[in-house]
Amino acid sequence: MMNDSPLNDAISRQYEAWPYPPPNDDLPLLLCDPKSAFRQYWPRMAAYPEGLNILSAGCGTTQAASIALHNPTARVLGIDVTSAALRHESALKEKYGLSNLELRRLSIEEADTLGQTFDLIVCTGVLHHMADPQAGMTTLGKLLRPEGVAVILLYAKYGRFGVETLMSMFEIMGVKPGPIGFDIVRDTIAQIPPEHPIKSYIPRDPYLNTDAGIVDIYLQARARSYSVGDVLEFVRNAGLSFQGWLENICYYPEQRAPGDSVLYSAVNKLPSEKIWQAMERFNTLNACHTFIATRAERPVADYLIDFDSPEFLDFIPMAKTATTLKLQPDGSGKLLWEKMNCDLAPAQVALVKAVTGKARIRDIIFGAGINADHEALIAYARRTFQSLWRLGAIVIRLP
Repeated sequence: MMNDSPLNDAISRQYEAWPYPPPNDDLPLLLCDPKSAFRQYWPRMAAYPEGLNILSAGCGTTQAASIALHNPTARVLGIDVTSAALRHESALKEKYGLSNLELRRLSIEEADTLGQTFDLIVCTGVLHHMADPQAGMTTLGKLLRPEGVAVILLYAKYGRFGVETLMSMFEIMGVKPGPIGFDIVRDTIAQIPPEHPIKSYIPRDPYLNTDAGIVDIYLQARARSYSVGDVLEFVRNAGLSFQGWLENICYYPEQRAPGDSVLYSAVNKLPSEKIWQAMERFNTLNACHTFIATRAERPVADYLIDFDSPEFLDFIPMAKTATTLKLQPDGSGKLLWEKMNCDLAPAQVALVKAVTGKARIRDIIFGAGINADHEALIAYARRTFQSLWRLGAIVIRLP
């Protein structure tokens, strides 16, 4: 009789046979890594917090080792249901001398047996495979310290429509993981008609050329997808509070709708949760939701970035990543970062140039030297920095 324990169910057997991500020795800095994202987790912190206790829940082949490497003063615990993933994590631990990394074969359902609490829990691409994702989220929430945060990635309902359409097709056909099944999937992808919704997803699939990637994406043993509304309910049902999105850009109109458009004006009048729900239906390239949850009793003022609040003038904008400002002869400019860019009017250029990473917005406005009515200037600065925050060019440190 088959053991249905999470350590030996359909999902654990799948990843035991096809470890994911495909094992490699490269350990890049992750988007969710506290070294780069701590201000999003704890906006009132003046500096990177040393000595964090971090849980990588469902660490896969590389995540726990990557976090341990880039956060040498942190204590990192990686748990996973598959020995194949943990063997590779263990090899990375030895290769990089990661004395701050501990690994255990343990399911998320049993994580409350650890007898520990954590400042940061990272669980990306795992809960949506569980037999009871809500129970898993609730368990993780109980392991958070009072100021702790959990970074969670769940499949996105609308962004995965094309993927799920093909998954359904392969299920109807009885396609199974293995050489024949992989050939069927690859040939299907090669012959996809141009109007199929999977077309926009394929170029963003880094592992389609690997067997493990095909299994993880198209031949899943078990998976669920979530809308924004589902995510918010998921967090609330775990007794937690929704803190925010790791990447705002997918959930606001700035990237897709010009600021002077009728669409932008109509969407921007909505409450935040409605903005997110509207934009996920418009920006359907987003295949995953990555969000931050925190303890319900944690004061909202410790993390809420509200540009409509009186505190807005004391916000401290800081570059989220390396940016380049290219100036034009007329005083306008283009702000460039990663694969993104944003056109700036001359007055916006003046505001951006006054950002030091230490100056408050009220001081930036004064230092920009813009000749305009004070109230109009405040409104202009509010709109500018809110848009840059939504686009992911800056983070906000709370005073």
